[in-house]
Amino acid sequence: MLSWENTLEKELIEEYFTVSERKKKDDKWLKDNGQKIKEIMLSQEKKKEDVGDFRVEVVVPNLSKFDEEKVLVFLKSIPELYNYATKTVLDGEKLEEVIGTGALDIDELKKVAWIEQYGSPRLTVKKVKE
Repeated sequence: MLSWENTLEKELIEEYFTVSERKKKDDKWLKDNGQKIKEIMLSQEKKKEDVGDFRVEVVVPNLSKFDEEKVLVFLKSIPELYNYATKTVLDGEKLEEVIGTGALDIDELKKVAWIEQYGSPRLTVKKVKE
Protein backbone atom coordinates (compact mmCIF):
# COMPACT_ATOMS: atom_id res chain seq x y z
CA MET A 1 0.00 0.00 0.00
CA LEU A 2 1.21 3.48 -0.76
CA SER A 3 1.93 5.93 2.04
CA TRP A 4 1.26 9.62 1.57
CA GLU A 5 2.64 12.70 3.24
CA ASN A 6 1.18 16.19 3.12
CA THR A 7 2.13 16.77 -0.53
CA LEU A 8 0.43 15.66 -3.71
CA GLU A 9 2.53 13.07 -5.46
CA LYS A 10 2.17 12.07 -9.09
CA GLU A 11 1.83 8.39 -8.15
CA LEU A 12 -1.14 9.12 -5.85
CA ILE A 13 -2.92 11.21 -8.49
CA GLU A 14 -2.27 8.64 -11.23
CA GLU A 15 -3.59 5.80 -9.05
CA TYR A 16 -6.65 7.84 -8.05
CA PHE A 17 -7.38 8.67 -11.69
CA THR A 18 -6.95 5.04 -12.81
CA VAL A 19 -9.21 3.67 -10.07
CA SER A 20 -11.79 6.41 -10.72
CA GLU A 21 -11.91 5.59 -14.45
CA ARG A 22 -12.20 1.86 -13.71
CA LYS A 23 -15.04 2.59 -11.25
CA LYS A 24 -16.94 4.52 -13.94
CA LYS A 25 -16.73 1.54 -16.29
CA ASP A 26 -17.68 -0.88 -13.50
CA ASP A 27 -20.65 1.31 -12.46
CA LYS A 28 -21.92 1.38 -16.06
CA TRP A 29 -21.55 -2.38 -16.36
CA LEU A 30 -23.38 -2.92 -13.05
CA LYS A 31 -26.19 -0.56 -14.04
CA ASP A 32 -26.69 -2.15 -17.48
CA ASN A 33 -26.51 -5.75 -16.32
CA GLY A 34 -28.43 -5.11 -13.11
CA GLN A 35 -31.27 -3.76 -15.23
CA LYS A 36 -31.21 -6.92 -17.39
CA ILE A 37 -31.36 -9.14 -14.30
CA LYS A 38 -34.28 -7.14 -12.87
CA GLU A 39 -36.16 -7.31 -16.17
CA ILE A 40 -35.73 -11.08 -16.37
CA MET A 41 -36.82 -11.63 -12.77
CA LEU A 42 -39.85 -9.33 -13.12
CA SER A 43 -40.91 -10.83 -16.47
CA GLN A 44 -40.87 -14.26 -14.81
CA GLU A 45 -42.70 -12.83 -11.79
CA LYS A 46 -39.96 -14.05 -9.47
CA LYS A 47 -38.86 -12.26 -6.33
CA LYS A 48 -36.10 -14.70 -5.42
CA GLU A 49 -34.08 -17.32 -7.27
CA ASP A 50 -30.96 -19.32 -6.54
CA VAL A 51 -28.52 -19.40 -9.44
CA GLY A 52 -25.50 -21.60 -8.73
CA ASP A 53 -23.98 -20.35 -5.47
CA PHE A 54 -25.86 -17.05 -5.63
CA ARG A 55 -29.28 -15.93 -4.43
CA VAL A 56 -30.88 -13.24 -6.58
CA GLU A 57 -33.67 -11.13 -5.06
CA VAL A 58 -35.68 -8.31 -6.58
CA VAL A 59 -37.69 -6.00 -4.34
CA VAL A 60 -40.07 -3.38 -5.69
CA PRO A 61 -40.45 -0.73 -2.98
CA ASN A 62 -43.99 0.42 -2.27
CA LEU A 63 -43.84 4.21 -2.60
CA SER A 64 -47.55 4.72 -2.10
CA LYS A 65 -48.51 7.72 -0.01
CA PHE A 66 -51.33 10.12 0.71
CA ASP A 67 -51.85 13.11 -1.56
CA GLU A 68 -51.33 15.89 1.01
CA GLU A 69 -53.57 18.38 -0.77
CA LYS A 70 -56.46 15.91 -0.81
CA VAL A 71 -55.86 15.00 2.83
CA LEU A 72 -56.04 18.69 3.78
CA VAL A 73 -59.31 19.10 1.88
CA PHE A 74 -60.71 16.02 3.64
CA LEU A 75 -59.56 17.18 7.09
CA LYS A 76 -61.11 20.62 6.65
CA SER A 77 -64.50 18.90 7.03
CA ILE A 78 -63.41 17.81 10.53
CA PRO A 79 -62.15 21.06 12.15
CA GLU A 80 -60.95 19.54 15.44
CA LEU A 81 -58.78 17.01 13.57
CA TYR A 82 -57.66 19.60 11.01
CA ASN A 83 -56.30 21.85 13.76
CA TYR A 84 -54.63 18.90 15.48
CA ALA A 85 -53.08 17.28 12.38
CA THR A 86 -51.76 20.38 10.59
CA LYS A 87 -49.00 22.86 11.33
CA THR A 88 -47.95 26.31 10.24
CA VAL A 89 -45.15 26.36 7.66
CA LEU A 90 -42.95 29.14 6.38
CA ASP A 91 -43.68 30.46 2.87
CA GLY A 92 -40.20 31.07 1.44
CA GLU A 93 -41.43 33.24 -1.42
CA LYS A 94 -43.34 35.57 0.90
CA LEU A 95 -40.35 35.75 3.26
CA GLU A 96 -38.15 36.85 0.34
CA GLU A 97 -40.78 39.40 -0.58
CA VAL A 98 -40.89 41.04 2.87
CA ILE A 99 -37.09 41.05 3.03
CA GLY A 100 -36.95 42.57 -0.46
CA THR A 101 -39.39 45.34 0.44
CA GLY A 102 -37.47 46.14 3.61
CA ALA A 103 -40.39 45.24 5.89
CA LEU A 104 -38.10 42.68 7.56
CA ASP A 105 -34.43 43.37 8.30
CA ILE A 106 -32.43 40.39 7.04
CA ASP A 107 -29.56 41.11 9.45
CA GLU A 108 -31.91 40.94 12.44
CA LEU A 109 -33.39 37.70 11.10
CA LYS A 110 -29.89 36.23 10.62
CA LYS A 111 -29.03 36.98 14.25
CA VAL A 112 -31.80 34.69 15.46
CA ALA A 113 -32.25 32.10 12.71
CA TRP A 114 -29.19 31.70 10.44
CA ILE A 115 -27.56 28.25 10.25
CA GLU A 116 -24.11 28.23 8.66
CA GLN A 117 -23.65 24.95 6.78
CA TYR A 118 -21.33 23.62 4.08
CA GLY A 119 -21.28 20.36 2.16
CA SER A 120 -18.47 17.82 1.96
CA PRO A 121 -15.46 18.69 -0.20
CA ARG A 122 -15.71 17.24 -3.72
CA LEU A 123 -12.67 16.06 -5.64
CA THR A 124 -12.28 15.94 -9.42
CA VAL A 125 -9.20 14.54 -11.12
CA LYS A 126 -9.01 14.71 -14.91
CA LYS A 127 -6.21 13.84 -17.25
CA VAL A 128 -4.58 16.93 -18.69
CA LYS A 129 -4.16 16.81 -22.46
CA GLU A 130 -0.51 16.32 -23.32
